Amino acid sequence: MNDKILYNRYKNRNFNEITILIGAVLVFVTLFTCILSLKAFGRSDGCELFLFLPISFGYLLVISRWRFLQFPINIGAVIVVGIEFVKLVLVPMFYVLSDYPKTIVYNAEYNDYYGIILQAYEAIWIGVSLNQGFRYKKNKLDVAQCDDKKSNGRMRYLVVLLLAATCFICVVAPEILANYRSILDASDSQYTNIEQSYIVDKYATSTIKKLFLVLANYWLKPMRLLFPAVAMILLRKHKSKLCKMISMILAVSPMLIIDGTVARSLYFTLVLLLLYFHLYKINNKKMILLFLAAAIFIFVYWLVRFYAVERDYTVFTYFAEKLNDYFCGFNIVGATLNLPSELEYHVKYFAYDFIRTIPFCNTIFGLESTDTVRNFFNAFSHTTGGQIASTLGMGSYYLTPLFAPLYSYIFSKKAISYSALAEDIENPYYKLVYSFIALYFALGIGINDISTTLSNLVQVALPIYIVVRLAYPRAQKEERNRA
Repeated sequence: MNDKILYNRYKNRNFNEITILIGAVLVFVTLFTCILSLKAFGRSDGCELFLFLPISFGYLLVISRWRFLQFPINIGAVIVVGIEFVKLVLVPMFYVLSDYPKTIVYNAEYNDYYGIILQAYEAIWIGVSLNQGFRYKKNKLDVAQCDDKKSNGRMRYLVVLLLAATCFICVVAPEILANYRSILDASDSQYTNIEQSYIVDKYATSTIKKLFLVLANYWLKPMRLLFPAVAMILLRKHKSKLCKMISMILAVSPMLIIDGTVARSLYFTLVLLLLYFHLYKINNKKMILLFLAAAIFIFVYWLVRFYAVERDYTVFTYFAEKLNDYFCGFNIVGATLNLPSELEYHVKYFAYDFIRTIPFCNTIFGLESTDTVRNFFNAFSHTTGGQIASTLGMGSYYLTPLFAPLYSYIFSKKAISYSALAEDIENPYYKLVYSFIALYFALGIGINDISTTLSNLVQVALPIYIVVRLAYPRAQKEERNRA
């Protein structure tokens, strides 16, 4: 299977109204930002280079224009283009309309030049990844289906075992449940401040207790995604309105119970909603409406939060700061220049991005909970601990500026290919796994850092994939030949 086949599949379809509207909006806002960026000329803090950002997004649109034939089917491509639109168009637009705020002020007058040039350079790589074809082996699609009684029996047996193990871990280490808060507790100032390291430090009164607390943290993450998915797939067989309604509740269940971060629950919910759309044969065009509704909801939410408190700056400044923070804008990318130049740091934190994906890595490698790329980045940028280090910036730090976008290129390409796999495969369990992988690869180019991306692939996607593969193995060669 490759992009030529996918292209032939889509080329005879008329663009739907939503796709046309989205394309028109992207072009219009990009042109508007290009004109608006001219106002930044004459500044001496890097922002006079803003024009390069929307121009680079225009290049990305042109070189990958045929990808729009796959919108909204290929969710990976949708998210990649969406993130680049925010970074390259919306961020400079709001900065020009505001008073040019700085998330990271340390050396910003020098670093922002670097951040802008690097993001424009990254857009070239991502444009290439969007334009390239991809291939995957046909036998990845030749797996046992959910109408296979033997495979279904294995899955039920595995789920019962996993559920029993989950209950046992939670009985031995019930303190881990303090990390999960009901949506009704959202008014609590500590709503998302309780993380695993805090719970382990507070409740680990013995080695055994610490072992189970850490194990529970790793165990519960994939189970929060797998159990609702299994229940949704089983309910689908009954084909009643009540079961459909329960399935919708299960799909949004990660948002009802939040752990240390709201974002993780939001991403889990998105993957489960994709599964829900597949199970009930809901047209994927509605997924675009879902994305738009989510974007509007977040916009309104931020707007309400802005006007709820008296502030001494404009709403444009507020949105400029938020978009730069959450999407790792040019100011965050440029701050990578603040990091020490000694080779040992480059090698050490490059290795940490991979070491941190391994469960019990602190114990195995003798690390402290503070030995993370995020703490390293914030310490040398003189910021609070909440800001993540951008994938592009750390790519530059590890691989030199020439190969800085390599991570972004790989993540973008993988997001598109796994989205295509999720579309083509019929088994809903594999569809769940591939959709999750595609989502996290796409988020890795701007919203998540390298460590977070790789950790979720290893600690969440891999365990679920192993369970699914055990229950629904690939078909044997002779079975494929008969088919």
